[in-house]
Amino acid sequence: MPLLDGDLRGWLLQRAAIAEAVVDRIHAVRLPQGGAMPAIVLTLVSSVAVTSNDGYSNLRFRRLQVDIYGQDFDAIAALAEEVFAALVGFEGVMGSTQVRHVRLLSERDLDEEGLEINSPVFRRTQDYEIAEGAD
Repeated sequence: MPLLDGDLRGWLLQRAAIAEAVVDRIHAVRLPQGGAMPAIVLTLVSSVAVTSNDGYSNLRFRRLQVDIYGQDFDAIAALAEEVFAALVGFEGVMGSTQVRHVRLLSERDLDEEGLEINSPVFRRTQDYEIAEGAD
């Protein structure tokens, strides 16, 4: 699964505004305990392979959750807009993954009260559908 094994992470880090904000803090599945912020966490929510009478194709629809964590709400909102601009409507090659389309399914803001140490922690969650696979 190259998309989630580095292609998406690399794609996001190629964007100057994203790389400047998170440095290399794009993680899979969970934010490391005590990890520096702002940070992005990528989580696969679901994956559906397209089938036909000939069986499975190499086209998949993946639902991906992108969580953007930070201690300044305005900063994570701006970072979320950069992620949105990098992903929505993208068609082409992302690393070694052929991406057919990307669309935002939902977006929400959360106050991570339980994660607070010395200051508040905020999270913006974006759910994307990514269609991947060659013809």
